[in-house]
Amino acid sequence: GTWSYSPVMYWPDNDTDKLSFFAYAPYTNETVSNANLAISSNTQVGYPTLTYTVPLAEADQIDLLASTPLLNQTHSKNNGKVNFNLKHALTKIVLKVRSEIGIKVTALSINSVPAKAVLTFTDSGFDWGSYTGTQTFAPSLGAGKDIAVNATATLATFYLLPNKDAAT
Repeated sequence: GTWSYSPVMYWPDNDTDKLSFFAYAPYTNETVSNANLAISSNTQVGYPTLTYTVPLAEADQIDLLASTPLLNQTHSKNNGKVNFNLKHALTKIVLKVRSEIGIKVTALSINSVPAKAVLTFTDSGFDWGSYTGTQTFAPSLGAGKDIAVNATATLATFYLLPNKDAAT
């Protein structure tokens, strides 16, 4: 859809004044405590950072997006428009099972997944670092804690921190 910013801000009158823009979605208010996503203070020197803690419940996980920073922008450079290039910041893992004979899945987990990390904007995009803790993520397989698969079934969709060396 269309994104807008409120309240509307205006470019500086002096074209030698430059602005840099950073964007992420979904929005979090830095003045409100949020257990899963926190942005650095607007008084922090340098590029902003996002601290993300992966929610344990699959239903509470989000698809976090972050933009490539737009540095040293002027009104005349872009005709007053700012166009962000948002990229997925997390790893999306979809667990599917296909069976032609009918099976019952009774347990499934992703182990040793980083629980918390810091996204730092860089000149060319963003990087993850400062990983802390690990978690095991398991989908809710239903009331009986198992699921019968007679064809193809999607058992879970997780949005986890990207760290190729950690998870099993």
